[in-house]
Amino acid sequence: MSILIPPSPDLCLIDADCWAITTIWQEIRGGPYQDKVMVAEVIRDRTAYKYASDGTIAGTVLHAYQFSGWNASDPNRVPSGNLRTTDATVIECQKGWKDACQNKTSYAKGALLYHAKNIPYPYWTQAPAIVKVTETSLHLFYKDMKVQR
Repeated sequence: MSILIPPSPDLCLIDADCWAITTIWQEIRGGPYQDKVMVAEVIRDRTAYKYASDGTIAGTVLHAYQFSGWNASDPNRVPSGNLRTTDATVIECQKGWKDACQNKTSYAKGALLYHAKNIPYPYWTQAPAIVKVTETSLHLFYKDMKVQR
């Protein structure tokens, strides 16, 4: 069934919160709540600093090869298009995004980069300006010291 939406100059079919919440779900849906907030902080801060971003949430999370859930080969990409607001994990991702944005949390200590612990260290972790700032049971988080704050 197709629903036609009346044209509107202000209509955004997928709002910024949906892009962020879906990305958090893709990246850390099975992890603890604080990890969800930390991923939200990375999205928030990358957007603010236009770090691998055009300054929008969509432009941040969809930047090529930055958030693996949006990669064409990721098995979670298609299922993430069918998320429901009543799902408990989605609700927790929403809460994490809200906490990061409204409460200005800083669990990730200003990190703009992270990767899962269960993968080989990405090449970029060896760059001189990249410094590990914190970790969780699932991820390592890094600052890029070249970014002016």
